[in-house]
Amino acid sequence: MSEFRRTVLLIDDSKTFQSLFRAELATADCDVLCCNSGAQALQLIGNQYVDFICSSFYLPDIEGIELCRQIRALTKYAYKPVVLLTSIDADDALMQALPAGVTEIFHKNDVAALLAFIKRFPARNAQLKGRVLYVEDSVAQRQALTALLEHRGLAVDAFSSADAAWPHFQAQAYDVVLTDIVLDGSMSGLAFVNRIRRLPGAQGDTPILALTAFDDRTRRIELFNLGVTDYIIKPIAEEELFARISGLIGIRRLMAEIELDRQRRQLEEQVAARTAELERTNKELQSFSYSVSHDLRTPLRAIAGFCQIIRNQESATLSDDGRKMFERVLHNTQRMSELIDSILDYSRSGRQPLQAQRVDLGKIAHDVVDELAAEHAHAHIEFGPLPTIEGDPVMLMRILQNLIGNALKFSARNPSPVIAIGMAAVNGEQVCYVRDNGSGFDMRYADKLFGLFQRLHKDSDYPGTGVGLAITKRLVERHGGSIWAEAKPDAGATFFFTFGQPASA
Repeated sequence: MSEFRRTVLLIDDSKTFQSLFRAELATADCDVLCCNSGAQALQLIGNQYVDFICSSFYLPDIEGIELCRQIRALTKYAYKPVVLLTSIDADDALMQALPAGVTEIFHKNDVAALLAFIKRFPARNAQLKGRVLYVEDSVAQRQALTALLEHRGLAVDAFSSADAAWPHFQAQAYDVVLTDIVLDGSMSGLAFVNRIRRLPGAQGDTPILALTAFDDRTRRIELFNLGVTDYIIKPIAEEELFARISGLIGIRRLMAEIELDRQRRQLEEQVAARTAELERTNKELQSFSYSVSHDLRTPLRAIAGFCQIIRNQESATLSDDGRKMFERVLHNTQRMSELIDSILDYSRSGRQPLQAQRVDLGKIAHDVVDELAAEHAHAHIEFGPLPTIEGDPVMLMRILQNLIGNALKFSARNPSPVIAIGMAAVNGEQVCYVRDNGSGFDMRYADKLFGLFQRLHKDSDYPGTGVGLAITKRLVERHGGSIWAEAKPDAGATFFFTFGQPASA
């Protein structure tokens, strides 16, 4: 609940309407006072301050319009909002009421609209938030108004001259500037306003409230032409001052919100356009790599074939150096073919549509091991349970081929290689894993592990292109999962992976 509450006075002789009015305003940070007659109301406001006055159009002792005239005659209520309440439709009532100082007329059935109207009028002690730059050469006026502004919650930087205020305005963002027009020093208030308006952007648009002792048409036009947002005539009425400051700060913040919203939408549009551009570029690169790789593979196979023919037919006449040369050509041709095949696989892994169905990962794991058994007959394979999931069987087989194949490759130097495949609880979640007791790696380099063409092992005894794990990561993510690894140098590695819902093609 707000510390500063509005005090609303209702003048109406109906106890039923008073109860209804109190109930409607009970949750609106309003304290409601009720009077049955105009005389009772005039006596109350003579002794007690209220923020808002609501009077019935007809009272037992006086009409509401006449009561408003008498209220306006009281100095401290000269600017107080006064509304009349009526139970009948009177189209010409407002025209009669305005000259008497009535703020507005509401139908008694529309208390909700009245409440919204009341909330837009600040309470006498309601706090404002903002920073004010105040320029006034009169010490007494400056001190008094500064204390008043700070009492209402505003942060105030007060100066005796525009010359002293100018550097602070350039260095600090202010919500509103208050300045006298006639100032001591080399810079007048009008010159100060002119300097502010020459600044670019939001700083040059800072609201300026001029304080002046002159009120004639020529001066008003001059002030607005020079860029003053609003002005107030001395001696300053406290309620008028804060009404104007509150309005200026509100407009300032509204404009700032509009500008932030515009910048946010512009940024979102730029991000969306950039994302679309990157997606187009990515598809073009994938298509390019696929086309180039496909075109390179054909001549490489021809080169390898011709080299084998020449080696076989001319083996008797080839020198040792010639034979080694052909062997080197064949070896490098084979490596180039493997690299091209890997690039093709990587390109397909992002473009090929998923054919989702129920897949038994355990069966796939056994099929993969059977496929690799002849090459790694000395390895001991341990199987644990693996789930049945919704996914693409071809892609899931490729995932397990890469992970199990890597485990066998990097544990081949161990005299007793052991590969474990199964599930384990990690952070309360069941995840799949492939574990080996091979060469492992330093976890400082784990972030590079799934990057394209990234190889932690440069040893030629571990052949590869650095594409397999990049493909594996992409295929896992296309199934809504994630993959990571844990390892120690020369102490093996474990690859953990999860599956969620397969992404649409």
